[in-house]
Amino acid sequence: MSVMPAVSLRLVRAELAAAGPMIQGLGLQLDSGQLQVDNLRFRVSGRSQVDQELYTVEFVCDDYRELPPFIEMVDPDSAELGTKRAYPNCFHATPCICAQYNRKTYRGHTNLHNEWEFGEWTTDRTTDHLGGMINHIFSHIHGHVGNYSGRQA
Repeated sequence: MSVMPAVSLRLVRAELAAAGPMIQGLGLQLDSGQLQVDNLRFRVSGRSQVDQELYTVEFVCDDYRELPPFIEMVDPDSAELGTKRAYPNCFHATPCICAQYNRKTYRGHTNLHNEWEFGEWTTDRTTDHLGGMINHIFSHIHGHVGNYSGRQA
């Protein structure tokens, strides 16, 4: 399983460009300045519309679209990836964004869903692209879906 990094980069850039109006409309900040062929990662940040807490989500897109991105949240104080405090309480307590579009949930990572097959993430047309993933994540953080009420402790 391996996608040429240049192909992944081209796909990521195209999907982020298409998502630009949605990202701006949600008041989010895209940090893709370091995105390049040997660093297939970017971040999206935004404040919850419920309590103004700042959340930053990192997407690592190696082998994209053969594999979904590895998505992790960034601790606002320590800048560490994946701490419980980095996550809002509306996501999995592992901590993890438990969705088929997040590679972290699959076997070999957190093993939350050993039954999922990697290709299945592309079957949901609302989240089979980066813009849809970003929208889904921040819809939870903004309290539009789910039960957002702050950070995990």
